[in-house]
Amino acid sequence: MTTIAPSTVDSFEPQVAAAREWFAQPRFDGIVRLHTAREVAAQQGTIQPDYTVARLAAEGFFSHVTKPIDIEVLMETLRQLPMNNSSQGTHPGS
Repeated sequence: MTTIAPSTVDSFEPQVAAAREWFAQPRFDGIVRLHTAREVAAQQGTIQPDYTVARLAAEGFFSHVTKPIDIEVLMETLRQLPMNNSSQGTHPGS
């Protein structure tokens, strides 16, 4: 049986609860578990992964999506775009 140090009990019990909730999902009905939620949580460890690049990209994207749009800057940008792209020869043989 796994023995847990008292200092890690605070972080261990939420892991056990999360494993129990995961096991209780309807998609797992009829599955015979070989290990208890407590055993699974004990094997997970205490170090949580941090996906730094993905998190920073998401935070940057979110900040761009949620900031207000400056209509004047948008209109000036749109005015500078070409209106007709047919002269770029997008069809074969043109």
